[in-house]
Amino acid sequence: MSNEQGTNGGKKMPEMPETALEDIEKLKKRVQHLELEVAKIKMKMGSKKWL
Repeated sequence: MSNEQGTNGGKKMPEMPETALEDIEKLKKRVQHLELEVAKIKMKMGSKKWL
């Protein structure tokens, strides 16, 4: 873990472990997948009911 300049004025985000970043990416993909599924269901049922 490299510490750039060592000054943390609260602006730089703390470095996250790689595993946490991977988990976030997996969750994002999962959410996108679920949103697609919801969109398909809405299309099937007729979008007017949902607006």
